[in-house]
Amino acid sequence: MDSSGEFKRKINELAQSEDIIEGIYNYCDRRCERCRFTTKCLSYVSSPGSNDLSEEGTTEYVANNLEATGLMLDEIAGDKDIDLYPLAGDEKDPERHEPFRDNLSFSANVIAKETHKWLQAIEPSTGIRKVNSLKLYDGHRKDYHEALEDILYYLFFVAVKLDRAVMAFPGSDDDEYRERNSNGSAKVALIAIDRTLKAWGVIVKERPEYEDPILDIIIKNEKLRSDIEKRFPGARSFIRPGLDE
Repeated sequence: MDSSGEFKRKINELAQSEDIIEGIYNYCDRRCERCRFTTKCLSYVSSPGSNDLSEEGTTEYVANNLEATGLMLDEIAGDKDIDLYPLAGDEKDPERHEPFRDNLSFSANVIAKETHKWLQAIEPSTGIRKVNSLKLYDGHRKDYHEALEDILYYLFFVAVKLDRAVMAFPGSDDDEYRERNSNGSAKVALIAIDRTLKAWGVIVKERPEYEDPILDIIIKNEKLRSDIEKRFPGARSFIRPGLDE
């Protein structure tokens, strides 16, 4: 296992590689098993190999990763004369962002919780990404299982991405970066909702007895999607590095 210093050196070398698409991992949905750009993604190629998946090996990898990240941040901060610890020893910053306080991310989180609660009500064993253990769905088609997997995967994903989009909303220093980050994060949230709505379309055809509650979920997601597009009009046209090029 590489030391933090060696890990930092390898990350820097990988980042300079022409094969790597800069920033591609910032605007993806983290479903690496479905991505055709894994060999061009710095986040993926720097992840631990399949030969060391033990608990001890994973713990050491994460620790070295965090330490290496800290070293790189310290270097960047030193070059730009930035104080990374301005609040050390101070009381809680009154302007610190609290997750899901914005109406968009709050609404997305509420929809996710309500949807998950409904799924648990009709099948108590329902859990995030535990599709194969659901007795309710035994005997249904493969596309039905895949649709449910999409719904469960993106359930709380949208709120998190919207929270990032809101935090990065332009209005202070480096507005160009903030606008790019906002639109990119909002676009990933929109893509997740698009895929979720498509998945619910499959579910409602297979389970017509649940048409009313499913349609209610669909309507709420469609409204959220419309609200996101109004709040971030540049999101749909945002070009994600590699993924949309």
